[in-house]
Amino acid sequence: MRFTSPAMTGALRAATQSRMINQKQTFAGLRQYSTGQEPKKTGSKLLVAALIGAGIAGGITYNSAQTKIVPQAVKQVIAEKSPSAFSNEGFVTLKLAEIEPITHNTSLFRFELPKGHVAGLHIASCVVVKHAEEGAKPIIRPYTPVSAPSFLIKK
Repeated sequence: MRFTSPAMTGALRAATQSRMINQKQTFAGLRQYSTGQEPKKTGSKLLVAALIGAGIAGGITYNSAQTKIVPQAVKQVIAEKSPSAFSNEGFVTLKLAEIEPITHNTSLFRFELPKGHVAGLHIASCVVVKHAEEGAKPIIRPYTPVSAPSFLIKK
């Protein structure tokens, strides 16, 4: 028993052939030069590598060629180092010169350094302050100076 008639088979064959012909025509337009070799790309990678290498070499040369020039004033200050008012040996007694209120709960405390002495504090240093009233326990707190003789203290 046959499920298809010759008319149906012919119609199916005609429908599939027309589709295959259309597909061949569209694909033929996409790959017209499939038998030829692809054009070789020029050496842009070589150019990029050369520019990176030149940049690295220039940076190394620039950084190694810089000399450190110390101005005469700085050399003179280094040569004439004054003694430091602060030391890590113990507590030093300083006279309070001025208290300047900044806000409602902060004040700027300025101390007098001994004559001929400098603060001698390094970057990010702190000063441990000890205050004792008569008959009370001493209060010890660390403070970071705002400038050489000044401390900003919050109440």
